[in-house]
Amino acid sequence: MRGRRGVTLVPVIALLGATLLVAVAFVNRAFVADRATRLAWHGERALHAADAALLDALTRWPVDSAGALRPTEHDTLPHRPSPDLLTTVTRTRLSAGRYLLRANAASLEGTAVGGVASRDHASRALQRVVQLQWPRPPGPAPLLVFGALTLSDSATVVGVDTEPVDWTALCSADRRARPLPAIIADAITTDPTVVTVGDLPVTRVPLAVERAQLLTQFDAAFTALAARASHTTPDSVLDLDAMSHSCPRWLGDARRDASVPEACTRRWPIVRVSHTGVTYLRGRTPAQGVLLVDGDLSVASGVPLHGIVLVRGRLLAARTPGAPPAEFSGLVVARDQHGLGSHLAGTRVLAGQCAVRYALAAAGTPQPETRLGWHTRP
Repeated sequence: MRGRRGVTLVPVIALLGATLLVAVAFVNRAFVADRATRLAWHGERALHAADAALLDALTRWPVDSAGALRPTEHDTLPHRPSPDLLTTVTRTRLSAGRYLLRANAASLEGTAVGGVASRDHASRALQRVVQLQWPRPPGPAPLLVFGALTLSDSATVVGVDTEPVDWTALCSADRRARPLPAIIADAITTDPTVVTVGDLPVTRVPLAVERAQLLTQFDAAFTALAARASHTTPDSVLDLDAMSHSCPRWLGDARRDASVPEACTRRWPIVRVSHTGVTYLRGRTPAQGVLLVDGDLSVASGVPLHGIVLVRGRLLAARTPGAPPAEFSGLVVARDQHGLGSHLAGTRVLAGQCAVRYALAAAGTPQPETRLGWHTRP
């Protein structure tokens, strides 16, 4: 009987080893493919969750907090959260009317919510620039009067973009390079002391077609802004010095010094005076925002207002001897619906695109800019 030497054992073991290596490699590839599929699926879910959170945040856009932000500042927007993903939406202000939104969505790491384990953690970020769309009052000049306008007693109207000295950081992205005509009115009467500065012609009378278009634009803007008014009052006197909770009662505070509460300087209200007679505007506290007047507006000496003034009636201002002139920075429009004529004595009206844009932002609704959006990929 011949002895068995096991000659085939070594090849069999080698073949089994090679088979085991192939099997291990196949199983590993299967695990890798399975995990890659899961991660891709969770990543797509996170991307769609981020997109849904961003769109939901746009529909819930908080106007007051949007207006309170200053350029480069950010906050967190409310939105409807996903049940099994962690989502956040942050908003950064770029300028008066532009914001950068960033939506983040991620699986809840370290848990197994919805079958998502920590090893399957995936996150996505979606960013989009949005532009505020707001009512457009007629603004081809800082002072626009539908009717006769009389200027006297060193009244000054400047079509060159102007802003308060301490607003430099606020207005860096909202300046107008080209000047505007100073005045557009149906009839303009001035005395030798009046100063007008702006693009030529400095003063002009609108043609009939342009006047009709400007009137339509005024009525549409007045109605739209009135619908979004922060305050409506039937009082015939609006006092800028009246205080409420350490802030001016009606409009925001335009000062930017340490003595003024910051909450007051971040307010850009829309105030409507529904009194149809003469409304008297007085006070020396610099104010900011939108002022809508259903009747006539009589402005006292020393009144400072930055933003937009829309008056359905006529505009009146008398200069008190020894008192500083009233000053408007932004846009002033008087419809003069009864054709009685407006008269400004010793008043300063300065073009201010920055003040106009920040004032209108209180009535703005966000619209995404389709070409300015991106998201992260793994």
